[in-house]
Amino acid sequence: MTKTERAAFGNIGGQQAWQAYREAVEGAATLARARIVAGQGPRSPHPGSALYARLGLFVEDFRVPPKTTPAERVLYRDLVRRLEQSGDLDTDRMWGLLEELNRLEGKR
Repeated sequence: MTKTERAAFGNIGGQQAWQAYREAVEGAATLARARIVAGQGPRSPHPGSALYARLGLFVEDFRVPPKTTPAERVLYRDLVRRLEQSGDLDTDRMWGLLEELNRLEGKR
């Protein structure tokens, strides 16, 4: 777990939820799988529920939800590349999402 991840998900329950979430998102190579991952998350008020809720918004609307953490945006960045490779996301949409993610990170 990186320093950024520890800061964002400090307590043990949050860290465990983050680890499970990260592994699930990293394993999603298609839009269908990403939507399944989003739907299988814990419900509020359990640790990690907000992560899965934001992922659900991301894979349904293809826009970055408010309150995403830098660590989530790294996962989203990798996910959109996998979705483009699978053919589930067209290249123009991928570049638009990557641009939005970079803008939120303050990168150009």
